[in-house]
Amino acid sequence: MALAVVGHAGAYQSSGTTLVLTYSSTAGNLLLVAFSAYNGSLLTSISSITDSSGSGNNWTKVKAFDEQQSATHQDAEIWTTTVASPAAVTSITINMNNNTGYTGVGAYVLEISGANNSSPIDQTAAAGNLLASPASGATATLGASNELAVGVIGYARGIGGTLSALTFTQGVPSTALPSTTTWQGSSSGKLNVSYLVITSTTGQGLSGTVSSNALTSAVIAVIKAAAASANKSNFLLFFG
Repeated sequence: MALAVVGHAGAYQSSGTTLVLTYSSTAGNLLLVAFSAYNGSLLTSISSITDSSGSGNNWTKVKAFDEQQSATHQDAEIWTTTVASPAAVTSITINMNNNTGYTGVGAYVLEISGANNSSPIDQTAAAGNLLASPASGATATLGASNELAVGVIGYARGIGGTLSALTFTQGVPSTALPSTTTWQGSSSGKLNVSYLVITSTTGQGLSGTVSSNALTSAVIAVIKAAAASANKSNFLLFFG
């Protein structure tokens, strides 16, 4: 089965100790959470993720990057389930460190079929800056072709304006999900998530452009496909 994003849902808020994503998934598909938080005084980041199935989906941090300027933090993160057969869920709860004082947090869940569920990550990269050109930097060479790159860019929307010209190393994303809308405050955060099936083993990065300099963090993770099932044949031998 080829890698594919078969569903997604997003949520955002400007206060609260947890962020809940409401989404119904199919058992056996990988789940990935992309997260961004903007805080003018502390680092707001994910401490753990739970879901409606209980504790069996084993949510694991893949990659995170906090771009800090003075006391201001822009965090971006990717987490996934890491079990051979993820259980179906109807909701996902993101628990946060330093969950007071932020002006915006947002997240997306992606449901991915055809992934190597128990060991989903091939390569990652992450970076940040205070510029008009957010970029994750490039991953190392990929272990195989036809893998799925997922990129996250978090930035201060009130300063940076609109994000455009999203590009993976291979090219324009096949899908750029609708940005989570503006939260409270002139410097509120914003989250953009994109993905693309990569047809070569070239290392991948994600970059974009904002209309003015802004605090940005970018993270990319490349998802491995499930191993092909071996074909088994039965032979009958007749001796005369």
